[in-house]
Amino acid sequence: MLTLKEFEKLRPGEIFAHGLTSDSPQGINLTGSGETLLWVARKGAVNDFAVYALPVELAEWSAGKAAAHGDKVHDRETIRRLLNCDDDVLARYRD
Repeated sequence: MLTLKEFEKLRPGEIFAHGLTSDSPQGINLTGSGETLLWVARKGAVNDFAVYALPVELAEWSAGKAAAHGDKVHDRETIRRLLNCDDDVLARYRD
């Protein structure tokens, strides 16, 4: 589980987690397309973070491209499931 102590050691702009999931209720569910999505979690400049997702075909397997051009994930429970983080880390999520 990602703790606040571990999170605070990350550098601003660092992609600290990534993975694949489906665009469905069981995955991230951005549009419900069923496509495979590449998601990334990136630390912000003010000790916050955001999660972005992009279809694998558009991301071309690049975490940087997903972070730069992906759709932002807003559902907190989805974010917690993807990252397996504690409440203190989740509280740093940038809406």
